[in-house]
Amino acid sequence: MSERISSPFGTVMVTPGEHDANIIDRMFGGGATPQYHNARVPPVDVVETAESFIVVMDLPGVRREDLSVDLVNGVVTVSAEAMAFDPPDARWISHERRVGRYVRAINLSQSVDANRIEAKYEDGILELTLPKPVSGSTEAVAIEVK
Repeated sequence: MSERISSPFGTVMVTPGEHDANIIDRMFGGGATPQYHNARVPPVDVVETAESFIVVMDLPGVRREDLSVDLVNGVVTVSAEAMAFDPPDARWISHERRVGRYVRAINLSQSVDANRIEAKYEDGILELTLPKPVSGSTEAVAIEVK
């Protein structure tokens, strides 16, 4: 049975007795490259079915055109920009909304069929369906978000 481990940086599912070399990366949203070191790490859920991986990620305040999803060597990287609301000639009373760059890299345990990937973005939630390959081919692709 898996155990849920929570930290201020995220939640990780761990199966007792399993040695997971990537547990620290998974807890801290690992996989971000140095150019993204100031980026926020959005929360993500990843589930595996017999046919595919499903990734659901919260990206509040991000417009579809400011969202990029790439797959390279089994690593899905999502980068996005939430733009600031900054009206001219206004004085801030409160500023609590998160703005700026979001980046999250998800290293899958298997390759995926790049030709059948589906991505949809609605109401600030990105959902990726990453089908497992029928054959063992892998390739780098940019994923169109609908």
